[in-house]
Amino acid sequence: MGKGKRAHFDKYRPPISSADLMSTPSSLIDDCPPPLYKPQPEGTPKENVAHLIEDAPIGVLITTYMSYFFLIVFGHIRDFFGFWLKSDEYKHLKTQNGYAPINSGFDTFYHRRLYVRIRDCFNRPVTNVPGRTITLLDRKSEDYNKNFKLTGETKEVLNLSSYNYLGFAQSEGPCADAVETAVRKYGVATCSSRMEAGTLDQHQEVEALVARFVGKEAAMIISMGFATNSTTIPALVGKGCLIISDELNHSSLVYGARVSGASIRVFKHNDIKDLESVLRNSIAGGQPRTHRPWKKILVMVEGLYSMEGSICALPEIVELKKKYKFYLYLDEAHSIGAMGPNGRGICDYFGVDPEDVDIMMGTFTKSFGAAGGYIAAKQEIVDRVRFYTHASVYAEAITPPILQQIYTSMRIIMGDEGGDEGRRRIQQLARNCRFFSAELRKMGFIVYGDEDSPIVPLLLFHPAKIPAFSREMLKRGIAVVVVGYPATPIITSRVRFCLSAAHTMEDLKFALQHISEVGDDMVLKNGHIYDLELRKVRAHSLLFYARLMFPLGLFDASVASDEKFCGLTKVTRVRHVPQLPWPPFPHPAFHPDDPTGGPGIIMIDHTTSEERLLASRGAFERVIATHVAAQPAPAPILAAPALKQAIDADRDADFTVDITVCIRVRPLLPDEENAGHYSAVAAINPSLHVFAPKLKYNGQLTANTTTVNADVIFGPDDETEKVFAATTLGLIPVAFGGGVGTFLAYGQTGSGKTHTLTGVERCVARDIFNLAKEYRLLQDPSAPVSDDADFTIKLSFFELFGNQAYDLLSDRATVDILEDTFGAIQIKNITEEIIQTTEHFQSLITKASSLRRTKATAKNRQSSRSHAICRIRITNRRLPHMEDGMLYLIDLAGSEGSGDTKHHDKERIAESKEINKSLQALKECIRSRALAATTTGKHVHVPYRTSKITVLLKNAFELSSAKQSRTVIVGTLAPSILDTSQTINTLRFMGPLKVTPSVKRRAKSNDPDDPASWDNATLRGWVTRAYPKVNPDILCPTESGRQICRLPEGEFLERCLQCKDVTPKKAKAFYLRLWGLLIDARTKDRVMKLSQRPGKLEAEMREMEDLEIMARSAG
Repeated sequence: MGKGKRAHFDKYRPPISSADLMSTPSSLIDDCPPPLYKPQPEGTPKENVAHLIEDAPIGVLITTYMSYFFLIVFGHIRDFFGFWLKSDEYKHLKTQNGYAPINSGFDTFYHRRLYVRIRDCFNRPVTNVPGRTITLLDRKSEDYNKNFKLTGETKEVLNLSSYNYLGFAQSEGPCADAVETAVRKYGVATCSSRMEAGTLDQHQEVEALVARFVGKEAAMIISMGFATNSTTIPALVGKGCLIISDELNHSSLVYGARVSGASIRVFKHNDIKDLESVLRNSIAGGQPRTHRPWKKILVMVEGLYSMEGSICALPEIVELKKKYKFYLYLDEAHSIGAMGPNGRGICDYFGVDPEDVDIMMGTFTKSFGAAGGYIAAKQEIVDRVRFYTHASVYAEAITPPILQQIYTSMRIIMGDEGGDEGRRRIQQLARNCRFFSAELRKMGFIVYGDEDSPIVPLLLFHPAKIPAFSREMLKRGIAVVVVGYPATPIITSRVRFCLSAAHTMEDLKFALQHISEVGDDMVLKNGHIYDLELRKVRAHSLLFYARLMFPLGLFDASVASDEKFCGLTKVTRVRHVPQLPWPPFPHPAFHPDDPTGGPGIIMIDHTTSEERLLASRGAFERVIATHVAAQPAPAPILAAPALKQAIDADRDADFTVDITVCIRVRPLLPDEENAGHYSAVAAINPSLHVFAPKLKYNGQLTANTTTVNADVIFGPDDETEKVFAATTLGLIPVAFGGGVGTFLAYGQTGSGKTHTLTGVERCVARDIFNLAKEYRLLQDPSAPVSDDADFTIKLSFFELFGNQAYDLLSDRATVDILEDTFGAIQIKNITEEIIQTTEHFQSLITKASSLRRTKATAKNRQSSRSHAICRIRITNRRLPHMEDGMLYLIDLAGSEGSGDTKHHDKERIAESKEINKSLQALKECIRSRALAATTTGKHVHVPYRTSKITVLLKNAFELSSAKQSRTVIVGTLAPSILDTSQTINTLRFMGPLKVTPSVKRRAKSNDPDDPASWDNATLRGWVTRAYPKVNPDILCPTESGRQICRLPEGEFLERCLQCKDVTPKKAKAFYLRLWGLLIDARTKDRVMKLSQRPGKLEAEMREMEDLEIMARSAG
């Protein structure tokens, strides 16, 4: 230290044992403040102490205004006399040689009369790394701070003034070592802009890593944080666009908005109602003067507001975004790395899908110990910014040492390097933030911001207290940042404490001791919003991070002592699972095939916001009960009908009713119940009600109710047997009759999807052989029924992973899904087993399941990572000319949002994208098929060729298909309050599939062109004219046209063959002729619409010619 004054730092440090470094004594924990979203009885004010910006006592405000009044008055008096008595000193404020003075106005007056007087509190020269301590050069001034002279002495002080949130600003360690290596390879400068010769392979690696870290498709890095905002915004919006900005946004955002040329509106800080009001008025009014619609609307917010320490209300803003369709720009300069259980910013903190935020900005200064910033968004947005931003064209690229610092520190945070070091730093920072802000409030200070913020603003108010506080803290060995006008409103001067993971508990206690003493001396303890009983609740939240250390092997006696001090006998609900991938997932995951809680279950502790939700159980369940009590009684789910009744009901159904949408809610699992989870879903057939918790930024807990209607809603008490009876039983006769029956199970991973599908498969295996005999007996009661009822049942299992198919009965051999020249779908090289017993069927189910692609995810230890397809092909040996019937039982891959993929590597993220892409294609096909069947006068394209799975199910989607088709899709849901966001995503997928025609199709009675409209007499007349050899008394003794078209192909052909001189080929041709009329009637409106688009019409007609080709081939 040389001449240093380290004694100034050590002198006030109380002796504290090493065990106290990671523990908090009872005196500091017993009455900590409550958690952010504490449950409150009904009728209490909707107020949150952690976010509340508390008003100062009236006496403080009066004296503050008086202080500024006297400062301004006496300053002007001094200036008045100074202009005449000290002309040399004031000459720079006068006109000289015809030049107007540069310095004028109130800002200059404020600078001369206040800032200069306190200038020694700013710009203090530092001689070392900005770690937990810094070494300052001592300086003095002899002219009231206009000029400084160094004394040559140094002083080591506790550093509460640097943005070194995770402590990566180090001169030794893995980051420093990596930087040294990079310097030897690349040097210290790029000497060019990114658009010229300044792009290194390092830049591309860092950009890819940043995109992966924040969960976006692409990213671009810029050499200056301020320039990242100020040059990116003009590249995104311009004239004719609208920017809506939070009133407390950083000056870089404000500058960028002004330079862009876009119109600017401002809404009150974190006020969602005001934001919505500004949106509504702006959209209604349009552009100034012309009132044309805005080209774009961009809403700009910060994740963590550095002057206030407040966190933006991101979940509510995202809700508005979905409602009003604006673009969202999120500045995470202070939140990235420091916020969220994984350090991935505000999206991570609130559990918001990063895809809901269009443009994410952040800097590398605060949490990564580096410099510069980034923009992350979709590829096309990043490409636009890269080409148009001035920072890319004119500014020097980020230098190699900085790039390496970013790369190494980010990989440590992600757990790719350094083991658990990144997670440890995140936990330490969160612990420090909560403890420090809680203690300041308990002492009586007025503290702004959120308890999780690494920036803790403490209000000083009086202008004279700005330098007094800073100087006094420096004397006591603590460096702090004081802030006043113009960075803040003129009366809300403050000190900002910047916390770091490098700070130990000893450091914080040392600082708190002296802050309290200075606060007493300067009369700063003006707060009054906490009471003792509320503070005691805070212990639970403080210990959250300690409990997380248990599965990491970091739990020690000192943390256990915290539990003892708080009177908490149960240390944790965490089950230690050593084989868990790093980092541990934030949610419990459940293996749906083991609902009793077997080895596939992962149980780990909850995030802070989840703990708050679980603590609100009583109030939330009362909201649900009130809503459910107002609903009508649930409709009964019909018991399994007899096979004949099922066939008759299907035959009488409308042709548009061939897609059935069902939803199944699984029960809470034992481990969920033990962890305090409760249901946020009410299944009241045929409606489902989901109660989504809404955690407002001010601490108010409300619920948004989402109601979805479906054909059948299965509740937690409904067994798989009932699901089979109500959904799959009706598909089996369709397959026996030569049609296509499809059962699809969809849901988030861990929601019981595979459990449902496996149960349905086993029910089919149990009943299919008896149903075959019953079906044959219904077709021909007089003929004897053999053991297999003259049906050959062939079974194949395969999975679709992306666009690749693998045989699950042949050690995952590759198979091909192809379309032949007749338009039929063929599966090449697939293994088909002829099954004749239930046992054989079930053994093949077990074998295929063991070869299916599964991996552990954040929700499930054995998540389905592919679409598993059980295909049952049924050949009617009595009618060799009849096409085979198909029954598909499909377990779709577990869906995942971006929030679920935050721990995935590059390969797994690509895998999730493929899964979601195919699920989206399937959704579009099902919905388009339903719309095409119910919409008149409008062409609806069914894009079944966009994915392998939709190509496989071509017959289920084509209106022109001659095969009878029935499709059932069951969406599975997890009922836990912590799964509501995933539940709502599932409902967003399922909801549009339930299509209700806006205008009922009015079929003309006995329309000669539409067989479905014929009564029995018209049908008999047509049969006699079209094919005299077929006896109407045998083919259609009582059926209408609709019923005869619904007749399975096999039964239709058998009736025809009972007529004299009718051959199998003639019977098949007659069947296709009838279906040709039906298809023409279905597609009449489509052909008329396509006639205006010749290219499309030609393609459509080529597909419709398949039917004629088949008819000709039948003779």
